[in-house]
Amino acid sequence: MLVPSLENFDALKKIVFQSLFINGIPFFAYVNFIDSIKFDIVPFFISSFLCIFSVSNMNVFFERKNLFYLVLSMVFFISGLLFTHIFSGSNFAISLFYILVYLNWGTYYIIRKIVIFPDILLHTTGGILIFSLGLIWGIQEKSMEKLSDSLFNNEKVFLSLFVSLAFTAGYLIDLIDDMEEDRKAGQKNLAEKIGVKLTFLLSSFLFLISYMNGFFVMKQNISKIIFTLLFLTHLLTAAILFFKDRILKFIPKYRNFYRILFIIYCIIITFDNRKFHSFFS
Repeated sequence: MLVPSLENFDALKKIVFQSLFINGIPFFAYVNFIDSIKFDIVPFFISSFLCIFSVSNMNVFFERKNLFYLVLSMVFFISGLLFTHIFSGSNFAISLFYILVYLNWGTYYIIRKIVIFPDILLHTTGGILIFSLGLIWGIQEKSMEKLSDSLFNNEKVFLSLFVSLAFTAGYLIDLIDDMEEDRKAGQKNLAEKIGVKLTFLLSSFLFLISYMNGFFVMKQNISKIIFTLLFLTHLLTAAILFFKDRILKFIPKYRNFYRILFIIYCIIITFDNRKFHSFFS
């Protein structure tokens, strides 16, 4: 079905919102690794949004088997890639990571139909690639050799893991919430295989490792104290849900809770990195 309907437009509104939310990941990377705000912040934001928007439409295609979303996905992927190539100054690394993001998520959606567990790894890889897309836009290094050296210093690796592991921890919570929907769609779901409680524990463990990586990049003691208090609040909340068997009942509220916390964590790290001054310098 290629003819747009009211249902299609409602779905597109959700896709736009989701894409804008996830676009915060490359934006976080971009802001933390630039010396000052440059003209390319607008092309960067459009480029990363088009990439994520094309991926989100591919997701809906696999869920609904509606060709309308596959066509949208391919159109926005190709137009976004051309836009990226032109406005990044023909930066090969940026275009390469743009393509890798799309291919990774395409593989992820196919794998989910076939087998359990690799989707977890591909989701983590997807988070790393999305983060790296913003990072490469920020540092604007065209030499692949110099870029490779720049990408693998401790701060960038820690921040990449902070983002990608929290991203995957949230995905595990989504799996718990989507068990019935995935069963109807014929998609493999780890939570259905190993149970709600074990999936929730795995999610909490990934949140723990994620926040440890975020903690390691901070330099100011006050940032570390606030960060630690927020994480302990998260840990206590997760423990209450787990031990009182209220996971399924409070999943939507818990999701909103950790998303708000994650945004606060990112703001704290950015302030600690003294990067907000870039917007006013």
